[in-house]
Amino acid sequence: MEKEFVFNIGDVVWLMHDNAAVCGSIAKMFYVKNVSCVDFETISTNEKYYVSVNGKIVDSFDAKKLFRTKEELLKSL
Repeated sequence: MEKEFVFNIGDVVWLMHDNAAVCGSIAKMFYVKNVSCVDFETISTNEKYYVSVNGKIVDSFDAKKLFRTKEELLKSL
């Protein structure tokens, strides 16, 4: 099975950081798929993108909080 990501390393993205719209790039990606140790049936996944702004990683974000253009970000607000 192959995982298809929404963004790739190096992609330019727009996001809200410190109450401002900023442009950054994907520096790292994280994905994990787990089976519950309680019922051994429930499967959960976690996909995060670490974003670099001005050469510094600011935080990790879900794909739904990242946008390809500033216009898309502004429309989401």
